[in-house]
Amino acid sequence: MKTRQALCLSGAALSASIGLAGLALADELPTLAQPGAPEGWYTEGEVAAGGQVFIDKPGDKPANSAAKFNEYGDNTEPVFLQSLNYALVDKSGGFRADLHGANIGQDNQKLEVDLEQPGTQYLTLGWYKTPQLRSNTAETIFGGVGTTNLTVPNNVVNSLYDAIYNSTAPTTATTGAGYSWNGTTGNSPAWPVQNQILGASASYVPKGCFLSAQAVPGQTTYPACAANVSPVQTTINSAENKINLGLQRDRKEIDYRWTANEHWNIEVDYSAEHRYGVQEQGFLFSSSTSTPLAEVPMPVDDWTQDASISAEYAGLSPWGMNWNGMLRYNVSLYTDSFNSFSAENPFGGPDSPAGVGTL
Repeated sequence: MKTRQALCLSGAALSASIGLAGLALADELPTLAQPGAPEGWYTEGEVAAGGQVFIDKPGDKPANSAAKFNEYGDNTEPVFLQSLNYALVDKSGGFRADLHGANIGQDNQKLEVDLEQPGTQYLTLGWYKTPQLRSNTAETIFGGVGTTNLTVPNNVVNSLYDAIYNSTAPTTATTGAGYSWNGTTGNSPAWPVQNQILGASASYVPKGCFLSAQAVPGQTTYPACAANVSPVQTTINSAENKINLGLQRDRKEIDYRWTANEHWNIEVDYSAEHRYGVQEQGFLFSSSTSTPLAEVPMPVDDWTQDASISAEYAGLSPWGMNWNGMLRYNVSLYTDSFNSFSAENPFGGPDSPAGVGTL
C-alpha cells in the first residue's frame, strides 16, 4: 500500500514540472504585432495606341470616298489613341477613382470618370461623342450652308433663268417649232416635254437650254441653245461646292448614387445631348403638288436634356412586414435652335411663281 502511494506522488510531481516548463517557454516567446488597416495609395492603368498606313487611303472623291468607312467614327487617322484606363485606389478601401477613355480627341470619343466611396457614394461623369457621316462628296449650289438662310448667287439665278427660256425674255408666237402648238395653251407635241417649259399659257416660250449637248454647234439631236445662253447643266456644275452631310451627337452625363444605409438608395441622373450638322431635306419651291422635289442642305442644331431623381426604401413596415417603396421624378426637355429655314429658288427669275421657299 505504501509503495503504490509513492508512485502516484511521483507521477503528480512529474506532471507539475512539465506544466511549469511550458509556462516558462511561453513567457520567453516574442509577442506578434496585430495587423492594422493598410495605409496609402496605389495606381494601375493601361494605354493602347497605334498607327496605320494606307496603300490607297480613302478620301473625298466619289470613286474613293471615305464616307462609309468613317460613318460612325474617323478610322483614317495615321496615329490614334485607342483606349486609356487609369485608377487611383485607397489601400484601405475607402475611395477609388477611375478614368476611362476611348478614341481620345476624335469625333467618336468616349471619356468617363468614376469616383466612388464603396458602399456609400458613387459618381460618374461622362462625355460621349457619336458621329454619323452620310456623305463627304455631296455638292450644292447654295451658299450659307449650316445657317437658316440658303442663298444662290445672282449670276447663277440669271444664267438659269436665261437657259430656261433660252432667250432673254418670254416670246409670244403661235406657230413654229419650239413655240405653242397652233396657238393653243400647252406645249408642242413635236418635241419631248422635258425640253419644253411646261404650263405655258399667257406667254409662249421656246424650248429650254438644259443639257450641255444642246450648246454644241451644228448638232440636230436636241433643240439648240440660243446665242450667249449657258445650259442649265453647265451652270449648275460650275457653281457647285462640295459639302459634308451628317450629324454629330455630343452627350454629357452625370450620374450620382447614395446609399445612406442598408435601407435607402438615392439616385440622381442628368444628361444633355447636343445634335448638330447638316442633313438633306426635301424642298418644294412652289405650293403646287406637281412641283419637282429638290434636296437642299438643312441645318440641324438642337438639344435634348433628360433628368431624373429617385429615392428607394427597403425594410420593415410599421406593421412588421417586409416592404419596398420608390418615389421617382423624370423630366425631358427638347430645344431646337431653328424654328424654320429658307432657301432661294435657283430658278426664281422674274417670272418665277415662288422666289423663296420656307420650311
